Amino acid sequence: MDFVHIPGGACTLGLTDEQRGAWLRQHPGAYLADEDPRTVTVQPHWFGRAMVDQASYAEFVRAGGYNQAPLWAADRERLASHRTDFVDQTGRPGPFCFVHGRPRPGQETRPVTGVSWFEARAFCRYAGARLPTSAEWERAARGPDGRLYPFGDTLDEAAARGGKSPEGIEQLWQAGHEWCADQKPEAGPGVHMALRSAPDGAPPAAWRATITTWARPDERNLAFGFRLARDEPPPA
Repeated sequence: MDFVHIPGGACTLGLTDEQRGAWLRQHPGAYLADEDPRTVTVQPHWFGRAMVDQASYAEFVRAGGYNQAPLWAADRERLASHRTDFVDQTGRPGPFCFVHGRPRPGQETRPVTGVSWFEARAFCRYAGARLPTSAEWERAARGPDGRLYPFGDTLDEAAARGGKSPEGIEQLWQAGHEWCADQKPEAGPGVHMALRSAPDGAPPAAWRATITTWARPDERNLAFGFRLARDEPPPA
């Protein structure tokens, strides 16, 4: 799995007044979530160049990752009533996009989906990594210049087909929602964790990099995937 180094520093999350106005002019009458601008400091880190693919996740399944207690120990209290339900479409341990414990033919290089936040965290530990924070994801998607979309400040579908951010990060839109490490501060009943990005088929208006979605950590929607982050350089 490949990583891109993201230098640390202050970055702006959310929409500036100028970006908010431009977006509403492009999408008159559309709903715009509360994405007020705020400045945060992101520490230097290594961000996954792409989402975790099905072939990589299959190695985790074959290695017995679902039965390796240390990989799940940090979440033991919250997942105790859920982990036995983490099975594929044929009832074997694995993500819900798998059948018979493995990817469908031809899907090996596609992002793994149908995983809960708990499963994503266990895989991260297996890989010697972690989930990115929501702020790290937005910084990676918006680049050093704080653009609204990974491909620029305007909704250019031709540019979007290029598939990469200026820093070479892939699958930041139309590949799947991506689990992040953050818990929603005011979730009401239950716990909800952050998801970033837009799944395949989402309308272009949903591609902006400032949107956060929330879901229970045990949810396994087929649009839910993840990527890795690291605090230290990846092994050579």
